[in-house]
Amino acid sequence: MNLASIPSPSTGVIELGPIPLRGYAFCIIIGVFVAVWIGNKRWVARGGKAGTVADIAVW
Repeated sequence: MNLASIPSPSTGVIELGPIPLRGYAFCIIIGVFVAVWIGNKRWVARGGKAGTVADIAVW
């Protein structure tokens, strides 16, 4: 076995009740929330109304 290799996880699924949440889906969800948060901070810094970016993201 190569000591520099990283083994793959056995499963990439987290069960949340009846909903299986896969690892890549979790990363996408986190990325969306972070993007909305950063976008909102930048929008407010430019003089925009707080919450507008979140409203557009949900729409």
